[in-house]
Amino acid sequence: MKQYLNINTENGFSLIEILISLIIFGIILGGIFSMYSTWLSQATLTRKEIKTENDTINTLWPLLKEIETAGFGVSSSPPPMCSNYISLAGNTLTINSTAAGNDSDAGAWNLIADTQCSVTQISDSQNVIIIDPNSGSGKQKVATTSVNTGKLQGCSSAWIGKVAYWMPNINPGYYQTSYSLTNYVNNQPAMCAPGTAKFSRDTGGGAGPQPVLDCVLAAGYRFGCVDKTTGALTWWADPASCTCNPGATGSPHLRLITIGMVIQDSPATNTLASANITLFNNNEGGAQTLTLTNAQRYYKWKVIKKTITLRNLE
Repeated sequence: MKQYLNINTENGFSLIEILISLIIFGIILGGIFSMYSTWLSQATLTRKEIKTENDTINTLWPLLKEIETAGFGVSSSPPPMCSNYISLAGNTLTINSTAAGNDSDAGAWNLIADTQCSVTQISDSQNVIIIDPNSGSGKQKVATTSVNTGKLQGCSSAWIGKVAYWMPNINPGYYQTSYSLTNYVNNQPAMCAPGTAKFSRDTGGGAGPQPVLDCVLAAGYRFGCVDKTTGALTWWADPASCTCNPGATGSPHLRLITIGMVIQDSPATNTLASANITLFNNNEGGAQTLTLTNAQRYYKWKVIKKTITLRNLE
């Protein structure tokens, strides 16, 4: 019996040993849980950042395609000015186009190829502007008319070789769409950092700017102009620095526009970010650098830049 008790004592665990083991095991589990919690928080933040970026791209992409239509179906007025097609006033970019609306005929056009002035792409009873794309001053207006039973009213042989563009039944005969940053008044989303604004789109008609993207810190534009003689590309902060005369050589002709935005990319964090964000540099028509407040530095920011070719200005 004594021998049995001695064997049992030598091979067993004391209460103190068990408690120490539980404590060590608890520390290990606590460390694992802490690591998992940190990883989960980081993964959640990363997912939010990716979702924000995807939402931003999905929201902006249709607007970028819309801006690309600047000048579509819009005639020039001698002397041709870029403001006929695109202009910048303060932080408001305005484009003129017959293809920027939601009408089923928006963007429709036809080359007039026969003496009957037949059109197949524009619906009956719709208004039309006829433009000479090869005139010396470029995209010169020839006439306005309408479509009846697939033909242009008042057909003239002089219209052959010209282009008929669908024209909305509004004054001045094309859409004027503006994009700008609009400050929050009393309804800033709680998730947005202080000092941010909403990027808005205004199609006129009295409705005012309609927000399309929240939590935007800054938006800017740069305009790329090409010398038709040398091919040299220069960037400007104002489209008025370029010409939009497709018939002329030399001089800088507006061909490109770069849209830049600084967009909030995360909720508030515990990390203090850099105090400065560069949106444009000196080689892009003048530097634009933002200085963040201390409150804004606790957010992550995404710089998004997209260059669009303005094909309809030629």
